[in-house]
Formats: sequence, structure tokens, C-alpha cells
Amino acid sequence: MSEEQRSTPRHTRAVVLGSAISGIAGYVFSILGVRVLGDTAYANIAVLWTIQYLVVSITLLNIEAWVTRHRGVAPWVAGWVIGLAGIVTAIGSIAAEQLFHGGDWTWGLIAGAITLAYGSLIVARGQLAANESFTAFGVLNGAEALIRLGLAIGLALLVVPPWAWGAIMPIGPIVVVLGWLGFGGRFTRADAPFPAYYLLNTTVSNGISQLLLAGAPLAVALLGAGPQVTSLVFVTTTLGRAPLVFLHGGLLARILPPLLAIAQGNDRHRIAMAMNRVLAVATASLIAAYIGGGLIGPPVVALAYGNNLRPSFVLAGFTGVAVIATMVALLLGQVLIALHAERDMAVPWIIGLVATAIGTMVIPLPMSELIVAASALGAIVATLGLSVVVRRAALTQNVLVQPERLPY
Repeated sequence: MSEEQRSTPRHTRAVVLGSAISGIAGYVFSILGVRVLGDTAYANIAVLWTIQYLVVSITLLNIEAWVTRHRGVAPWVAGWVIGLAGIVTAIGSIAAEQLFHGGDWTWGLIAGAITLAYGSLIVARGQLAANESFTAFGVLNGAEALIRLGLAIGLALLVVPPWAWGAIMPIGPIVVVLGWLGFGGRFTRADAPFPAYYLLNTTVSNGISQLLLAGAPLAVALLGAGPQVTSLVFVTTTLGRAPLVFLHGGLLARILPPLLAIAQGNDRHRIAMAMNRVLAVATASLIAAYIGGGLIGPPVVALAYGNNLRPSFVLAGFTGVAVIATMVALLLGQVLIALHAERDMAVPWIIGLVATAIGTMVIPLPMSELIVAASALGAIVATLGLSVVVRRAALTQNVLVQPERLPY
């Protein structure tokens, strides 16, 4: 590995900077869209954002981690991305009237194109993380979002239908991936079998974890809430998820190589010993997140999107709790991937999902607050379960098999 590729604090800063640019540009895009289109017309763009976020976080970030762990791309990866795009297109087209508030199949095609574009970007990021080329990783993240924002500014100067705002979303990922390849970027081939168990467990885990919070706008829409409530839940949870931008934007990928080194060495006990500290910090952070989110969230959302989309203290507070709990759980999940123990990842999330379902039946709150409060409860339960699983996996003394030999 060259000195330029070797992990350094400078490369971590590059990942953080790229994630920050991506997050800020994404929020500016959202704010601009609401201001130009109005909160009702923007509801369909909010649904597209939610679909994009769910597809990436549930079915693509695990591909990024797999590519990083195996230091290359297997032939099945392209089929996975294309298949996902087809599924999203079909579902989005068939359920367009419900998902997109009376929209037609055009919205389904846009959702499929977004999936294909971001799938390509995520695979490229996995290769860059495998190479520990984190400066290029950060550049791709930031450039993609800036391209989308630049196109949105152009649309704001014109009178265009709402679907045009969705149609520009796939352009940035396609441009930056082609640019990376044009400047000499290459995918390394990984000779590994189809990782059925890996994909099953990580997809189930990611699916539950992200649906608990990011699926809230879809949940209230499918439960019959109007466009205004859908937009309210979307903008609140979107702003609340700001810290997750850094994890999904590259920090999860950034921490995986050093975690792999620890897991494959003789220092696995360090991970188990850290669990008590992790839970103590997480508990304090959850309390601070509820109070801080409830106090700061409503005026920030109102300032960004207008007073008609101002959330309550409870909605903003539980959004903060759900986000912090999800962040801790995602980090613990990455530890399990490094330990090759992802087969134990799904059970805590399934238990958390059950807790969420129970919460929706017993928590006496209005629909928007109820969905987010129940999501926070589920994320907390899952985090506690994952901490137990990580501790057990880290203390296991079995010799690890080399990653390229694992059938998952």
C-alpha cells in the first residue's frame, strides 16, 4: 500500500469534510425545494428522498462494507444493484398513486434511476475504502451533492413541474463515478462466492434499523396522513438525522479497516472491554438528545422550512433520541462485520421492531409523534441487544478465517 493510500488523520478529515459538504448541500436542496415548490408539492420529493435513503442504508451500505472487507468487487454486485433498481421501479410505479399522492408511474422510473445511480456510487466508495483512498472517497461524496445542488439552483430560476426536481437527483452520482473512472479509478475483482448469509442478516438488520426512523414519512403517508403531515415528519426527521450523514457519508467505511485489523489480531478483548463505556456515553447522549432536540429542533425546522412545518417539542425530542440510538447501533453493527459475526446481528433488531410495534399500541400520542417515539424505543432496545452480541463475539476465541475464504 502506498503512503498516499495509508490511513491517516488527514484522510479522516477528508471523509468528514466530504460528508459535511454532502449533508449541507442536501439540506440546502431540501430547503430550496420547499421554498420554491411549497410544502404540499414538495411532498413527492420528500418521498423520493426517503426511498433513496432507505435503499442506500438498507441494501447498499452492506455492499459497501462487503467490498471493503473483501478488497474488491465480485460479479454478483452489479446484478444486486441492477436488481434493486428494477424492484424499486416496479414498486414505485405500481404504488405511485399512494406513495406520490396521486402521481403516476413517472415517479417510479425516477426512483429506479436514483437507486441505480447511488448503487454505482456506493460500490465505488467500497472500493476506495478497501484501497484506503479516503481523500478520493470524500471528494466523490462532496462533489455528488454539489452537482445536485447546482442543478437545483438552476431549476429554482425556472418554472418546472415537481418531477423535474426528482429527475436531477441521479445525475450527481453518475457524473462523479464516471469522473473517477476517467481519472484512472479501477474496480478490483474479488473472487468470492455469493454472500447469501451476509446479505440476509445485514439487510434485515439495516432494514429494521432504518425503517424505525427514516421510514416515518412513508408510514404516516401510508396510514392516511395528508401531504402537510408527511412533509412535517419528513423535514423533522431529515434535519434530526444530520449526525447520520457523517456515518453514512463515510465514517462507517472509515472505521472498518482498523476494526478489521483489531478483529484479526490478538486485541479482540479490547472491544468487549469498551462496551460498558459505550453504553454509559450512549445513555447520557440519549437524555441530552431528547432535551436538546426538543428545545432546538422546532425553531431550527421553522427557520428552515417555515412555521407551518414547525414540529412539537415531543416530535423533535424523540427524533433526537431515535437518531442517537441508531448511530450507536450502526457502529456496533460495523464492529460485528469486522468480527465476522454479522449472523448474530438481526436478532436484536427484530426484538427492537417488536418493541416498536408494542409502542405504537400503548404510547398515547398523536400519529406523527407516536411513530417517532415508538421508533426511538425500538432503537434503544436493539442497541442494548447489540451490545450484548458484540461483547460475546469479541470474547470468542475461535480463530478467524481469512475473509476471502468465507462463504458470506
